[in-house]
Amino acid sequence: MGHIVAKDGVSWYDICMWESDPNYQGTGRVRALVRIEKGALTVPWSSAPLGDREPAWTQLGLTLPEATEMAKQWIEKQIQMWGIEEVKRLTRRTYYDSPPSPEDGITGACAAYFPERIEAKKQLGLLPKDYVPPLPPEQWKRFQENAMRRYVPAEWE
Repeated sequence: MGHIVAKDGVSWYDICMWESDPNYQGTGRVRALVRIEKGALTVPWSSAPLGDREPAWTQLGLTLPEATEMAKQWIEKQIQMWGIEEVKRLTRRTYYDSPPSPEDGITGACAAYFPERIEAKKQLGLLPKDYVPPLPPEQWKRFQENAMRRYVPAEWE
């Protein structure tokens, strides 16, 4: 679904397995973020089978412009599969009809509020250029700082 070569020469891929069930419209439930450096492939995150919560691309070491490019490729694929009107409807629902509550710390829809996702949606015209999530400023600042921290996978026993 996405690929870039970062400024440090590392290749990054966003891979979503294909789903034949028409209810998923091609997007499978298994997704992996893949890193290739000097011929060595690693998978810093995967949603299968009981994957950890998805990290922001910036948490994996990409710059905000690189992370935004990866997010844009994912969104453009959604537009290709579902159409622009459906993606606009889902964007409105996510960012306006069901805004995050300060109590849950936006944990339920965490990935939608990653800085690169918001910036990508602004660049694609799905959100206004001046959009700011409806959170208290101190909570939004804390969330942005957390999205920039290095990702550490959960330990499963």
